[in-house]
Amino acid sequence: RAYLLYTGTHYDAVVISIDGKERRVVSLSEISEKEEEITTALEAYTETHHKLWKEKEAEKDSEIARICVEGCGCKEVNGWYDKKGSAGGKPLYMGADNLTICFNPSEGRWEISDPIMFSVLYTVKSTSVCPPSKGWVVEEGDAPAPMLTFAAAKDKKEKSGES
Repeated sequence: RAYLLYTGTHYDAVVISIDGKERRVVSLSEISEKEEEITTALEAYTETHHKLWKEKEAEKDSEIARICVEGCGCKEVNGWYDKKGSAGGKPLYMGADNLTICFNPSEGRWEISDPIMFSVLYTVKSTSVCPPSKGWVVEEGDAPAPMLTFAAAKDKKEKSGES
């Protein structure tokens, strides 16, 4: 039996049970070599759960409420996009004319698209929690590709001109 010890802010250690005794393992090298099978399983388990934890923490910490798309060749794509839920396990942002910024899990990329015209205008290869600001490439849109800037939830009123 093995589990990760979570302190409320991060994973602190791996705890394993060998011969009925629980043992806190800070480093996997502390497990004796004869338990190589356990080490392999723990490494896979730790890697998977650490990645999930990092994604959840990033989602909590990166409350990006709005995205500003600038400098792209399709002038109608430029402007503010507001967070409207999620798609593909990541935030979904909507702009004017129902244009969207969303994650496509099957392609492992973020897309700026026009769902009404079924066209993907710009993409960036990334599985990050939020879309990257740079690195976008032209798909069905016009060059140049855009750059993105972000506004956190606390900045939303200030950035939108609301009072």
